[in-house]
Amino acid sequence: MSDRRSLLRSMFDAAIAAAQPSVCVPPYLPPVPKGRLIVIGAGKASAAMARAVEDHWPGKLGGIVVTRYGYAVRCERPHTRSLMPLGCGLPSAFLIW
Repeated sequence: MSDRRSLLRSMFDAAIAAAQPSVCVPPYLPPVPKGRLIVIGAGKASAAMARAVEDHWPGKLGGIVVTRYGYAVRCERPHTRSLMPLGCGLPSAFLIW
């Protein structure tokens, strides 16, 4: 039983590692345009995906990402509104800016 459990656990861990935005997103980034890339995202994974773009993008970046509370990932580039954490269907004080 322990061998099966460890096999399943290692398969699960490998699947999670392969699905990380830092691994999945960079191969699909477009060629660098003359201007800047605008990143727009919404959803729980969008913040991590935006961070993967930021970490692997050599050109100018801008945009906004809306995610749920608890899924925030800090982006460092200037001119990028990285996160707007929102409650599910509830008004948020964060919206008043």
